[in-house]
Amino acid sequence: MVICSINRTFVNVMIFRQHVFYRRVLPICILFMQGVLSAYSQTTVLGSKLTDQWSWGISGGIYAPASHHAVLLDARPLVGMKIAKEITPVFGLSLEANAAFNSPAHVQGGASKTVVDAMDVSGLVNLNLSNLLGGYRGRPRSMELVAVYGMGWGHLFYPESVGKDVNMLVSRAGCEWHCYMNTARSWYFHVRPAIVWALTGNDSHHICRNTHYNINQASLELTTGVTWHFRNSRHTFHFVKARLYDQSETDALNAKINDMRNLMQRKDREIGDKEKTIDSLKHQMEILRSRERTCATAKDSCTGNYWESVVSFLQGQSDIEISQYPVVERIAMYLKKHENSRVVIQGYASPEGCAAVNDRLAKSRAESVKKMLIYKHGISQKRIQTKGQGAGDIFSEPEWNRVAIATLIEEN
Repeated sequence: MVICSINRTFVNVMIFRQHVFYRRVLPICILFMQGVLSAYSQTTVLGSKLTDQWSWGISGGIYAPASHHAVLLDARPLVGMKIAKEITPVFGLSLEANAAFNSPAHVQGGASKTVVDAMDVSGLVNLNLSNLLGGYRGRPRSMELVAVYGMGWGHLFYPESVGKDVNMLVSRAGCEWHCYMNTARSWYFHVRPAIVWALTGNDSHHICRNTHYNINQASLELTTGVTWHFRNSRHTFHFVKARLYDQSETDALNAKINDMRNLMQRKDREIGDKEKTIDSLKHQMEILRSRERTCATAKDSCTGNYWESVVSFLQGQSDIEISQYPVVERIAMYLKKHENSRVVIQGYASPEGCAAVNDRLAKSRAESVKKMLIYKHGISQKRIQTKGQGAGDIFSEPEWNRVAIATLIEEN
């Protein structure tokens, strides 16, 4: 009677514990995990396509009944294959198929009909505890811990002497330890201890008597294997961590981009202005070269030998340009070489403008050449004579008449 009372008390306590767990603790845990996964998936990584983050793996190991048997002595081989999809760095789904061999725990009265004694296909939920607790760092860690849980279909093969085969609902829970073997994180070894429950079945074979998780209707597994990741659309084998910006950072970046665009537009305008200036200078240079080519050298035997040299000026200017320095230097060299020679400098202006301005501009051009000969080249002013001729018509092109013509005269 005492033993029966103790047994009833124990059963009541277990029923109470199950009631508390299923009605209070389990819903709270589920809500907590949903909140964590939702927040994590929204803020951690960049979006990926449906074809991204897939993997394929194979495994092998042993399994044995969880109770009423010697675990090591009754252990039998087990092989499996899985295909998985990572939804976030924390949450993933997988489809797994396993086949077991020589299962005496379920076979009574003779050998199995087939090589495979049991098989199951399960849909699993994978929860990466390393990323959940430690955060995702932009690439998988070299070692990670993943929790696994799911349900599926199982099948037992019985000898004809025992009866028909059995289909059943199975549930699997365990944890996987991942060890990545390369820097690209494209494949890893995994080790997984797990427990598998038979939830429904044929009572005649003592598979289970109810749909509760019962240790007497469970098996223990220990498997290891290799899993390969397929390359995704971002050319990696894992999720790419997103760099998140707040609104102030976004506004600052947009402002910086707009400032750079405005700067580029200003630079483009400046470059355009510089190109126009270059084109104008090239045009003026061509005009000056044309003038120099049209300048003639002549000799007249009536008044003695003389030589003319032309110094060109810009419109409205009487200062000598650097490009005309060599012309003045040639005049000075001639005067130094021929001591009996002298020079007459006549300034001209183009027809534009009034006569008074042209007269003053023509005389200033002649004086500029004279000053350079005196102060830069040391020519005596007694050997230099200047005249202002006003608007000239020496050349056919009007603008070519902005010159000072130096006539070198050799005295007999």
